[in-house]
Amino acid sequence: MAKIKLNGDVIANIPAAQVQAFLAEHDGNGLTVEYTALELRSHVREEIQQNAGDLHSLLGTASDAGGLVLVELLRLAAALAEADKTAQVRASAKRLKTLGAPFLEKIDNGEVQLPYMVKGEAAVMDDIATRGVAVSEALRAIADD
Repeated sequence: MAKIKLNGDVIANIPAAQVQAFLAEHDGNGLTVEYTALELRSHVREEIQQNAGDLHSLLGTASDAGGLVLVELLRLAAALAEADKTAQVRASAKRLKTLGAPFLEKIDNGEVQLPYMVKGEAAVMDDIATRGVAVSEALRAIADD
């Protein structure tokens, strides 16, 4: 239940789905809303879906990013494996540098921000580790059967 507050005092506890209608009905004058962690997560996910795309679109973008990184990393590794001189090492990295320069410029000037930058690197690494362990345990349980 979302808490509706006026001047810091709780005046109503209502389902999160009804908050917008409640605020509209009361003109939102001085009212604040406090969501539970679960409601807040759900609300953020709804905002993401409305503004960034549905789950399939986000998965497609993540797949594109993963594919791009994999191919370019493999190209870089192959070129570096053949490099004998510093100039060859620099030449190996030139394609990736050229590809990434416009994107990095947008990041540097604040035009582009990636979710991990907002969440924080430590939180993202914790999420990766937690989910990785959970998936691995599920796979291990199937393999043990």
